[in-house]
Amino acid sequence: MRIVREIINKGVWLFKTVLEGDDSNDIKGADKFHILSCIAEFIQNALDAARNNVANVLIKIRTVTVSFKTFETLFLSKDFIKYHEASNANDRTIDFDGKDILCLVMEDFNTTGILGDPSVYKSNIDGENNSIHTFNNEMGGNRKLGNANKGGSEGEGKQTFCFASNISTFFYYTLREDGSDYFMGINYCGTFDFGSDTFKPLAHYGNTVKPQEENGRNFTMPISDPDQIKKLKSIFKIQRNEPGTSIIIPYVNRKITFEKIKERVCNRYRVPIFRGQVEVEILKEKIEKKNIVEIYKNNYCKTENEKKMCE
Repeated sequence: MRIVREIINKGVWLFKTVLEGDDSNDIKGADKFHILSCIAEFIQNALDAARNNVANVLIKIRTVTVSFKTFETLFLSKDFIKYHEASNANDRTIDFDGKDILCLVMEDFNTTGILGDPSVYKSNIDGENNSIHTFNNEMGGNRKLGNANKGGSEGEGKQTFCFASNISTFFYYTLREDGSDYFMGINYCGTFDFGSDTFKPLAHYGNTVKPQEENGRNFTMPISDPDQIKKLKSIFKIQRNEPGTSIIIPYVNRKITFEKIKERVCNRYRVPIFRGQVEVEILKEKIEKKNIVEIYKNNYCKTENEKKMCE
C-alpha cells in the first residue's frame, strides 16, 4: 500500500503549529519517567520485536562522540535552536559550545526492526498495526500491538529517549528483514508558544512531504535514500547489517553512566536474562544466562540472606 509522496525538503526539522480545532494536549513524560527509563523502554521494545526463528534478543549499549561541527551542520538548524530555547523541554542548561557531543547508542539484534509503512499516515493498514507510524507520530493512547511478532509496541514510551537527552532529542536507524531501512530524528519539545503560534509537542527530522488529502498538512517521513543513510550511519558509527533498531541519544544526560545502566539492567531484567530470552552487552561486558547470578549476587545483594535468596 506504499504511497509515493512529494518531497518538499530533505533532511530538515519540521515543527508543527496547532491549527484551529487541533488538540494541543501534552502528556508530559517527565512526570512519569526516570532518567534511566530509556534503558528499560529499549529492552522491552526489543523483546516485543523478537524474531520467531532466533534463540534470544541481543542488546548492545555503548557511547560515541560526534564532532560539534558535523552535528551542527546537519541537525542544529536556526529553527531547531530557536524553538528548543522557547520550548518546555529546555529545562536543562545546555551550551552549544563547539565541544564534541557524547551520544548514547542502544542497539538490538535478532529483532524485526520497526515494521510498517511510514508513507501511510495511519495507525492501521488493512487490519495490521502500522508500527512505524505509531512510533513516529503518536504518543499515549492504547495502541499496543496484540502480536509481539509484528514489531515493537511503541508510543508514549519514546519520550524516555528524549528525556535522556539534554536537547530532548533522539535519532533512530531501523533495518528490516526485507532490506528496507529508515533514519529519523524525533524531538519532544512539549506544547509551547512562540510569537503568536502554539506548537505541537513532537518535532521530526527527515523528509518533509506533502499530504494527499485536501485538508491534510505537511508531515515528516523517515530518510530512506541509501546515500543519505550511509552518511548518517557513518556519523554515529552504526555498522548494522542485520535487522533491528539502533537508537542514538545525543547530548546524553551525564547522570546516565554505564554503572547505573548495568544496575538497571540487572535489577529490571535479571529474570529474562536468566531464562535466556535476552543478553545485554554494555561496552565489552556481556550480561547473560551463565553469569547473571554471579553478577547480581556480587553487586546488588547487600546482605547474606539476599545472596542466599539469589542462589
